[in-house]
Amino acid sequence: MDPELVVMESQEEGKYMLAMFNLSDDEKSVSIPRDLSSLEQLEWSFKERILEDGFQGSGNTIKFPSMPPHSSRIWILK
Repeated sequence: MDPELVVMESQEEGKYMLAMFNLSDDEKSVSIPRDLSSLEQLEWSFKERILEDGFQGSGNTIKFPSMPPHSSRIWILK
């Protein structure tokens, strides 16, 4: 666990979201084992809520794009 990286999960009204906060002075790579989340499917596609960046993947680890220092992202499952 990285104390300078905060991840919050929300699932409401059919929407699955992950909010991430990089509190450090360094860029962070973020990977989350799928079994530590509520995500059930083996394939996924996420879109960032504000920047509208996106990524997709599959498997047992969700690998998110790197986060710049002092940044936040809200990823919404499509």
